[in-house]
Order: sequence, then structure tokens, then C-alpha cells
Amino acid sequence: MRWQDRSSQFLILGLPALALLGVTAAHGSLQSMALVASSIALFFAAWWSARQLLGLRNTAVFAALGLGLGWFAEQMGSSRGWFFGRYTYTDVLGQRLGDVRLFQRQDGPKPLLACLRAGSLLYLLPDMDFGPRDSVFVPFFGVPTATVT
Repeated sequence: MRWQDRSSQFLILGLPALALLGVTAAHGSLQSMALVASSIALFFAAWWSARQLLGLRNTAVFAALGLGLGWFAEQMGSSRGWFFGRYTYTDVLGQRLGDVRLFQRQDGPKPLLACLRAGSLLYLLPDMDFGPRDSVFVPFFGVPTATVT
């Protein structure tokens, strides 16, 4: 089985995604399930796009580094105090995946501000198109691309 084969890619990427969905369905709410499913869909859309632009090998390396290092830094920071000192996420802040706090757009800015005031780190993923009312479109390599306002 070769990595370039589509069935291999499905096994390597799809099975962990399905396992994550299964765990979320067993232990989480419907809202958590929707959040995890949409995050997985966004990852696969980004994977497809990056594969078209960068090729399979570079996409796989970039995704592995980004996912692995990003999650490791956040998990170790919140559980062991590495990198940025000790900090924790409390149940007051809401949903978590491991020790990492999850924010939702409909929650508004108040939880984000509370997180910052508590001295926690905040990582935003502003790579989504929320439509013309809540986005500004700017050229990105000659393509009009949405940015979050």
C-alpha cells in the first residue's frame, strides 16, 4: 500500500477522524459532535487545497508538524506549565478537548476576553468565510479571500 494511493490516504487520515467522531459521539454533546465534524471537514478541505498547491509530500509534512507541535504546545502548557508558565482552563470557560478550551462564534467576544484576562493563551483560526457581512475580502495571491473582521 503506497502513501500516494487514495485508499492509503483515507486509512491514514480518515480512520483517526472517524475514531475522533466516535469518541465525541459517545462522550460529548450534539454541539460537540457538530464542532468536531466541522473541524474535520475544514481540515480535509485545507488538505485538498494544500495538496493541489504544494504536492502530497509537502502537505503531509506541513500538516503533521502543524498539528503535532500546535497540540503539544497547548497540551503541555495547560497541563505542565511548559513554554509559557502554568495555566489552566476551568469548567467556567466551557467546552474542552483534552485540556484545550474551545470557543464558538455564537459565544461572542466575552469568553475570549475572559480567557485573555485570566492570562491564558489564545489561538484564533481566522481562516473561515463568514460571508460578506462579517468579512472583508482582500487579495491573496490575486484571489479575493475572506478575512474575519
